[in-house]
Amino acid sequence: MRPSKNAFRTRAKHCFGFENLAKEYYRKLDKLLVQTKSDVEIYKKNMKINCIQLYNPLSFKSQIKSNVNNKNLIFVGRLDWRTKGLDFLIKILRKIYKDERSFGWKVIIVGDGKDSTKFIKKIEKEKYRKNIEFV
Repeated sequence: MRPSKNAFRTRAKHCFGFENLAKEYYRKLDKLLVQTKSDVEIYKKNMKINCIQLYNPLSFKSQIKSNVNNKNLIFVGRLDWRTKGLDFLIKILRKIYKDERSFGWKVIIVGDGKDSTKFIKKIEKEKYRKNIEFV
């Protein structure tokens, strides 16, 4: 869970008890990896926790092309339309299922989030639902 400055003071359901949990268990870690510089500052200031920033991986282009013998597409993440690129996933699914060679593709979605219902409705509208497994 990524803390905001208010995460240490709020009683919202997604943060309730977070500070106590973090104080009890995070202090046992050698280091806590966080995503942003502001997270580093927040944890160090509010909880005196040794942490470092681990950047998101950069996109890259592979020099090796897949032969696509195993037709698996896996999405793992929070189902949040605005921040996780679910619109791009829908475009990818359109391309996969538009092509007659799409037979045999297995699509697995691992995650949940505030937009899971919206995402499922969008998939059902596109007629992909029977080809997708939600875990």
